[in-house]
Amino acid sequence: MGKVLKLAKEISADQKIVFAINKTDSLPHITLGLGNYKKDELKIMAKKAAAGWLELDRFAEGKGYVMINFKKSSWLKKICMTDWEKYQPHLTLARFKERKTAIEIAYSLNQKARWSKTWVNRIALTEMGLNGTSTKIVKSISLDLGVVSEKIGHEQYRYSSNSIANFV
Repeated sequence: MGKVLKLAKEISADQKIVFAINKTDSLPHITLGLGNYKKDELKIMAKKAAAGWLELDRFAEGKGYVMINFKKSSWLKKICMTDWEKYQPHLTLARFKERKTAIEIAYSLNQKARWSKTWVNRIALTEMGLNGTSTKIVKSISLDLGVVSEKIGHEQYRYSSNSIANFV
């Protein structure tokens, strides 16, 4: 997560922001589905696919958000919990108060793209916060080892791949 957190910090420095991803209350993640899920469903999801790669498509802007968009893949389709046709896999870096700022930053990042792909090795159920953020990991499971770690949470969670740590 270090590289995406560092990038979020860089692009939001000295800017008027609504939020930027961080280690405490706006966790980096790729949403795989939204809704009320049971913790046991995470084990079912983890059995559908082993760890895998996501390829960077481009940096994008939408309604003041700056995101890393990823290409759809057959691997991702196995674990996606939402309408595949409408789904755009992405990792939100930050939301800016002025959309113009977000557009300029996304354009600038595309001029100097930093990664081509990332390794995803776990999925998690997280509490949802404002602006589409994930605020707390309730339960996570490793895709490659099947190891479960559980934390107490609330009723509404999202499946997310929140260990987008190994950008290459």
